[in-house]
Amino acid sequence: KWSLRPEPECIAFENRIVRLFSMLHCCALEELADLEDESFAALDMEGLDQSALARLHHNDGRKTKIVYQWIKMFLVLSQQQGILKAPPPILSRVYEEMHKGLIIFNEIMQVSSWPFPFPYCQMAVVMTQLHLVITPLVICQWTGWHITAFSLTLLSGITMVAMDCIATEIENPLGDDVNDLPVHEMHMRLNQELLMLMNPATWRVPRLTTDACLVMDTSKKVRRWPSLRTHIRNWEASKPDLARSNSFHYVPGMDTQPAKMEDALPKPAKLDERRLQNLLPELARVAEEDRQQDLLDLQVKQEALHQKFVGDLQAALQRYKAE
Repeated sequence: KWSLRPEPECIAFENRIVRLFSMLHCCALEELADLEDESFAALDMEGLDQSALARLHHNDGRKTKIVYQWIKMFLVLSQQQGILKAPPPILSRVYEEMHKGLIIFNEIMQVSSWPFPFPYCQMAVVMTQLHLVITPLVICQWTGWHITAFSLTLLSGITMVAMDCIATEIENPLGDDVNDLPVHEMHMRLNQELLMLMNPATWRVPRLTTDACLVMDTSKKVRRWPSLRTHIRNWEASKPDLARSNSFHYVPGMDTQPAKMEDALPKPAKLDERRLQNLLPELARVAEEDRQQDLLDLQVKQEALHQKFVGDLQAALQRYKAE
């Protein structure tokens, strides 16, 4: 429906672009993070060209830009081949967002790769120590109460030392310290979101049912509807099997709800005939639902035009009688 190419080529495009974006995020974290374990798992690398991955492995420090270039070239080629049928303004927005991400990556790379000036760090340490030495003398000259002098000196010293420790802690937030960002969890979450986008259920806009109210009178008091969360919970409780198959986290052939974090990635699954046979019925069901939705929308438009025509005709008759 959204592409000019056959369905297997569209499925191959989706799988390939998802793997490339997962690899892009993986390479960016490897270059930015300062961890003991920098082995970030990408989605099914066995399904890509191993010779290209081997060449990528020997370009340390430039992996992110190489994968970024791969994605741009792949999008351009897919547009030329008719796989991407999106209008040019939408695709230009995609390129713009990718360019913004590369700019932010370069800015973070400058902060993480270029060390903070060593003389500035030494001067900050010296000034903090001088502050701890001079503050008690100044406080004693200002007040004669021992408890007050001790409390103010302790408060001032703790404040200066805490500020210096905070500056040291946030200098590299992508490390192994307790207060650093959970880099591995962030990467796993991105992989799960990429897998969620491959689910055909996320491509379909909710359709109107036969019980939908087509004409809402805003002048009357509208009945109180339940919240979205309550409504979905009640529907899932009444139809658990259907709710499982329509879940956004359910991808045919892939498990995105692991028991452990290290098992968060799916097992390597290549784009073979069996997998296509599993995906095609789901895609056919979505296409049929979209066709029914289009027919229902057409009926709604026809009914609205009919009501408008009848209303205009009645108004014209009333004006004719009045004249």
